[in-house]
Amino acid sequence: MIPTRTRRSIVEDLDDGVSGFLQKQKTYEIKLFWPSIIAFVYLHLSAVYGLWLLLTVAEYGTVMFGVVSTVIGVVGVLAGSYRLWVHRTLKADYLSRICLMLFNTTTSLQTVKQWALDQRLHSVYENTDADPFNPERGFFFSHYGWFLCERQPTIKAATSKIDVSDLEADEVVQLQEKHFYILMPLLSFILPTFFCWYFCGDTLMNAWHIAAMFRFALSWFVLGKGWDKHQRVFYNLDLKLASAFFNMCMVGNFDDDQNENQGEGDEINEETDPSTVFDKKEN
Repeated sequence: MIPTRTRRSIVEDLDDGVSGFLQKQKTYEIKLFWPSIIAFVYLHLSAVYGLWLLLTVAEYGTVMFGVVSTVIGVVGVLAGSYRLWVHRTLKADYLSRICLMLFNTTTSLQTVKQWALDQRLHSVYENTDADPFNPERGFFFSHYGWFLCERQPTIKAATSKIDVSDLEADEVVQLQEKHFYILMPLLSFILPTFFCWYFCGDTLMNAWHIAAMFRFALSWFVLGKGWDKHQRVFYNLDLKLASAFFNMCMVGNFDDDQNENQGEGDEINEETDPSTVFDKKEN
């Protein structure tokens, strides 16, 4: 069952206790998480080298694979995690959801469930210390830095107030949750490298640094939350890219609920639909 509580009841429940906790937090102590920092440095140094290889010696097939796989990953996060699982403004059949979950896994360091939880926290507690991506701490923190720090007590306190029962009831989300640490390295790094080496005739060095490292870093750059306070160039491309891709592949049912006439029994009501609980006004 997806949550059907109103925006008002959600906010009232969130404010009960959590607001007081936020007020008590006079200082924000940042604790660095060194495993993430080391991985972050390696990823981006490798991506810079991958860009140089891309512009100088890469095989054409590797370049094309990088372009297509980057688009697929961005669609997986924006149309899948964001539109479908965070705000519930899309509807998709089982096969389409499986595809979006796999697309998401090619370019994400978080499961769909964790990503959606953080997005809902961001929507409710925007610009506070309970916002995982708090843009008030600057572009770098909002875009990358949040991932390089340990999770704050304020965020942990607010997390317990966010309803994710709809995600826990989604078998596709739970499938990814169960196998994420096998699927993520396989789809993000191992298979892209193997594909470009075996099928595109490139070297393992080129394949690793372009198809894996550079592609992953580029996707993260595009999808980072630092763009939220700026004009979101990529924001409106998600549905267009997703619709075009699914129509091309003729995969199942993939519709934008906001543009579809709801049938009897499927009517969306602003007071009960979960997408209205967490959705923000879009300019």
